[in-house]
Amino acid sequence: MTFGEKLKQIRIGSRLTQEQMADIVGVERKTIARYETGDTIPRLNKVYEKLSEYFGSTTDFWKNDSPEDFQQTAAIAYGADGKIQAQKLIEDAAGLFAGGALSDEDKEAVFNALQKVYWEIKVEKAKNETK
Repeated sequence: MTFGEKLKQIRIGSRLTQEQMADIVGVERKTIARYETGDTIPRLNKVYEKLSEYFGSTTDFWKNDSPEDFQQTAAIAYGADGKIQAQKLIEDAAGLFAGGALSDEDKEAVFNALQKVYWEIKVEKAKNETK
């Protein structure tokens, strides 16, 4: 996951506005919006440090892409239930690939599509809960 994807999903899962997230890291709201859309990434290490401190993660989580990002992001955003749901999704997806008929590139595309749907459902659920 990109920095912007992690930031957006964790912000939404934590029920924070872009303004509140901006206050946490010490930037303007429009900077958070640009991070979330992938237009830019933080140039200053202090942004990663503040996010790590606030959410109880490492700066490496925010700076680097890792196969574990989906699970860790779900855990930060939605707690233990989110982590369990993400693990189940990964396990179920692995079952789909057990036959070996898909190339690694195709497997990654399918998994990315599943992640996208997972996050879209979470966002929609959060919107409905605030109504």
